Amino acid sequence: AVDDTSEVDTIREALNYKTVEFNKLTQLMNNKETILKELEISLNKAKSDLDSVRESMKDTSEVDGLNAKLQQKSEQLDELSSKNQERETQISELNNNLQRKQHELEKAIEKANDRTELELLSEKIEERESRVKFLDEQAQNSIKRLQELEKHVSIRDAEISKLQTQVADTSKLDQVLAELKTKEAAVANLKEETSRRQEKVDQMAESLSELNSKLDGKDQEVGKLKGQIKELTEQTLLASFGSGNVEQHSEKGIIYMKEPNTKDNLGDIFGVSEQLHKQLNEHGIYRHKQIALWTDEHVDYYQNELEFDGNISREQWPLQAQRLAD
Repeated sequence: AVDDTSEVDTIREALNYKTVEFNKLTQLMNNKETILKELEISLNKAKSDLDSVRESMKDTSEVDGLNAKLQQKSEQLDELSSKNQERETQISELNNNLQRKQHELEKAIEKANDRTELELLSEKIEERESRVKFLDEQAQNSIKRLQELEKHVSIRDAEISKLQTQVADTSKLDQVLAELKTKEAAVANLKEETSRRQEKVDQMAESLSELNSKLDGKDQEVGKLKGQIKELTEQTLLASFGSGNVEQHSEKGIIYMKEPNTKDNLGDIFGVSEQLHKQLNEHGIYRHKQIALWTDEHVDYYQNELEFDGNISREQWPLQAQRLAD
């Protein structure tokens, strides 16, 4: 098995075959580059024709559109050229790799007794075949793109011919100029109308400013009235307790300054023990309707001040007191 060099010869023949394939692929790429250069020359000539047509026209909107399309095609051509350059670089790298592998193969012949190196070399050759196949597919795709680009160039040539025919007929240009004059007159009328409307807007803005000033005065009056209403409401609420011995405290709510003649049994509220009853009296709370008027801030205050393990919000003291007060 060591003396048998048939497999090595087979590998060498495969390498020679792949080298020929790479040379063909390189030639194909060179041909494509030649085609791309010819297309570039054609595009440059088309640009020159388009520039001469543009100078003879006053309305260049259609020419600008064609120029934009031509620029787009030129960019696509540059992109294809860049991709072909990348392919050539890849082919050059592969060719160098093949030469290096051929050199390695010559060394491998000397080490024919080692089957492991031959197997590794065979795997690498298969990998190179896969990459060659991939590059061939890329080349096919490039050919298809070139064909599409040729179609676009043909369409562009037809559009340029059509444009040249239109330039020869100046009737359309005269019509465009007439329409332009009509539009200019309409724009002048619109400017006059806009100026008149701006004057109206300025007058309305002055009126609005005066109204805002009046509204500011009314807002101040409303604020004063709200303050008076709030004060009257507090006075009415305090008067509802039937004694001048009460005051509105920011944290405690409505409290008695001294023990009133009329008192409620605060123990009727679920959760209020005899000890809590005394603590509430110490804070000036004697009536159910005092607790009924507690806000969340008042509840938080008494929750912290009273010494008990319950929860005023959970036991709903204000709601119970409201029912008892009704």
